[in-house]
Amino acid sequence: MLDKLKEFGTVSLDKSFKQLTTLRVGGRVKIYFEPIDIRNFVLAIRLIKEANMPYKIIGFGSNLLCSDKDYEGVVIRLTNLNHFEINGNELYSEAGAPIATIANFAINNGLSGLQFATGIPAMVGGATFMNAGAYNEKISDVVQSVLVYKNDSLVWIDKEDLNFAYRTSLFQEKNDWIIIAVNFILKEDEVSRLKQISIDRNKRRWDSQPINYPNCGSVFRNIDNYQVWKLVDDLNLRGKQIGGAQVSEKHSNFIVNINNSKAKDVNDLIEIIQNKSKIEKNIELKLEVERFNW
Repeated sequence: MLDKLKEFGTVSLDKSFKQLTTLRVGGRVKIYFEPIDIRNFVLAIRLIKEANMPYKIIGFGSNLLCSDKDYEGVVIRLTNLNHFEINGNELYSEAGAPIATIANFAINNGLSGLQFATGIPAMVGGATFMNAGAYNEKISDVVQSVLVYKNDSLVWIDKEDLNFAYRTSLFQEKNDWIIIAVNFILKEDEVSRLKQISIDRNKRRWDSQPINYPNCGSVFRNIDNYQVWKLVDDLNLRGKQIGGAQVSEKHSNFIVNINNSKAKDVNDLIEIIQNKSKIEKNIELKLEVERFNW
């Protein structure tokens, strides 16, 4: 299978999730693959399925907590599926384009709707999968339709049929559906105004988030009427450390890798926070980060 897979893109046998995720933890990957384009991705995924190999589609790995175990499958990153273009107030983007690049491209063309995303470290596919958002705005506000690979076919699906909600979408239920491209509908606005909004919001991000350490973004989903960082503080867990992982002292809904952390260190901290929250506050915290290969 390996020789055939190489016809469809780049294959590496020496990758680990430490290299492929922003948290910089996790075990080794048996096969890492980047398809050349959409056509070659379809041919590759057919080959992988015929070989009964498990596979995982990833973006920048900014929302992944991968275990310390080795993964005996194929990790696929759609890096080369990065074409994007504007037609009027519509923006088409393939799934492998960085959402920040797309957002800045829209701003520079006087199109509003994605300026919240200029600081999000994700690809378009991953941001759509998670319905990423910030500052009370989210991807689903501007999605028109999504090109999906499912049942061995490429199909455009309208937003209304994708069950978007807070940090979730139908894609999280359909493990065999793969986001290939997205059509966005944006609105005309002044470039200078949009740029200033982006600058202000990125400054807030730099000031409030621990981006000087490897992390996976917000660990827990927000809850009504109680900010998660405040809850963690009230549980006296800000700064709590296990091994090389620490509940960030700057923002306690982040867990940071301060010293060559193991995935288990991060997971242990997550479980401590969840258990203490349930016992002391009767609140069940739901993960925003995705556990994989546990």
